[in-house]
Amino acid sequence: MRVNLDVAFNLYKTMKKFLVMSVSLSMLLTACSVESDSEKIAQNKEQYLNENSVSDLANAALDLERIYNLSGINNTSISEVIQASQDLAMSPDFIHAHALKTSGYISIDAVDVNNILVLDGSILEQSSYSLVFKNHVVDIIDGQNIQDFKEIIKVDPRLPFSEKKVLLDAIDFSLIPNGHGVDDEWRKRKFMGYVVAQKISGLNVVITATVLNIAMKQ
Repeated sequence: MRVNLDVAFNLYKTMKKFLVMSVSLSMLLTACSVESDSEKIAQNKEQYLNENSVSDLANAALDLERIYNLSGINNTSISEVIQASQDLAMSPDFIHAHALKTSGYISIDAVDVNNILVLDGSILEQSSYSLVFKNHVVDIIDGQNIQDFKEIIKVDPRLPFSEKKVLLDAIDFSLIPNGHGVDDEWRKRKFMGYVVAQKISGLNVVITATVLNIAMKQ
C-alpha cells in the first residue's frame, strides 16, 4: 500500500509540474500574440498618420500648377506637360514643402491621361477594383451632380470599406475648388484621375491632377 501511495504522489508531482509548464507556455504565447497585435495596430496607425490627406494632395496640385504657370513653360502635347510637371514636382523643395514621398511613384502615362480626359472608363478594366466599385465609377461619370453619389456609396453594403474610402475621397478631391471655373464635367475628370492615381502614390495623384488641370485649359 505504501508503494502505491509513493507512486501516486510522484505522479501528482509530475502532473503538477506539467500543468505549471503548460500555463506558463500559454501565458507566453498570449503575450506574444498581444505584442504582435499591438505592433500591427501601431504600424497601421503610423501608416495612416503618414498618409497625405485629400486636401493636402489638392493643395499640392494647385501649388504645382502655380509653379508650372510661373515657370513660363509652353507645352502643347500631353507628354510634354507630364514631363514638365514631373520635373517640377520632383524638386526637393516641392517634395519637402508638401511632405510627399517619391518612393512608389510611377511615371504617368499619356494614354491614361487622354482616357481620363475623354472619361473612358475602360482605364479601370484591368484594375483589381471590384465590379461594384467599377459600376459606381461609371454611374458617377454618366450621372449629374457628383456630390449626390456620396450617400449612395456610403450605404452600399456590397462595397468593402477600403473601396468606399477611395470613392468618397475621390469625390471630395473633385469638389475642392481649384481656382478655375469648374463644372461637373471638370469634377468628373478630377474624380477619375484620383481613382486611377491613388492606387500608385500620393505624388501620382498630385501630378495627375496638375496635368489634367493644365490640359483641360488648353
